[in-house]
Amino acid sequence: MAARGTVLATFLSGRVDDHDRAVLTDVPGPLAPLLGIRVDEWGARPPEFAQTVPELGAQTRLVFEIVLPRGAGTVATYGSDFYADTPAVTRDRYGLWRGLVRRHRPRPARGRPGRSPGRDLLGPCADHPAVETATRVAPDGTRLFFLLNHAPEPTRLTAHATVTDLLTGKRTGQGELPQLDPLGVAILQ
Repeated sequence: MAARGTVLATFLSGRVDDHDRAVLTDVPGPLAPLLGIRVDEWGARPPEFAQTVPELGAQTRLVFEIVLPRGAGTVATYGSDFYADTPAVTRDRYGLWRGLVRRHRPRPARGRPGRSPGRDLLGPCADHPAVETATRVAPDGTRLFFLLNHAPEPTRLTAHATVTDLLTGKRTGQGELPQLDPLGVAILQ
């Protein structure tokens, strides 16, 4: 059976190797065939500069890349300035693999809910922008799911499976609404 998977890359992905050494090819380096793009140029802007991504109802800040699709399709584009009409989000297929690239750090526009293409790729907390998630798999196959709430207020989540928080010992059933404390952390198994 062939392997399947999804790679979610963001701005600055593919610039260094595992040892933090710069790649000597066009960015995104070894990810280019999978992601179907080449970064033509990139730049940083002051935090007060906001770039719109109209298709997502979002604004972006800080780092921007001018992307040349090399097989990838454009999902959303930048709305103005030097970056107008260039890809902000791309998607490509590579065999049985999918690559989704966000060329920016998205923020919902004021008064508008943000949408994320490929929401299923972003994990079970995609509707909670202040919650960071990460999954780690131990050599024995044990999966740990880390949740970090960066918000100064509590966040209610929906459990997608029955889990135990290894920090508190509390067990949560599928479909229940556990609360993640302000600036709180949970490690679920």
